Amino acid sequence: MRASGFDDMSARLKVKEMGTFKLMGVPEGTIVNILETIIREQSRGVLLVDIIKGIENTRRRTGGMPTEFNAILRKAIGSNPSDAVYEYCAYRMVVEHYGVMDVNQVVDAVNKASPIIATW
Repeated sequence: MRASGFDDMSARLKVKEMGTFKLMGVPEGTIVNILETIIREQSRGVLLVDIIKGIENTRRRTGGMPTEFNAILRKAIGSNPSDAVYEYCAYRMVVEHYGVMDVNQVVDAVNKASPIIATW
């Protein structure tokens, strides 16, 4: 929202006006939903690759890119699976909110949201 020109106070007011259902549809809501699912399922012992497959099965009605998705799955079972989390969030931004957030903004949002979501 800041990238769209809202300052901190306007962003807070805009968020309060939107309500939960509308917030889930904004790019930040997509990231929070993905991260919350990943963190919750990993705490239950589910493998990251299986979590990402499950999320994609739920979200694929909004579109997808099989080649890019398969590359993310390979990273999820690779030597640094945390990269797959960033890439999956960036991938869903392209699919669901094309042009709204660049990769650096996605990485920043993931880094800010992850520690907070982990405390829920």
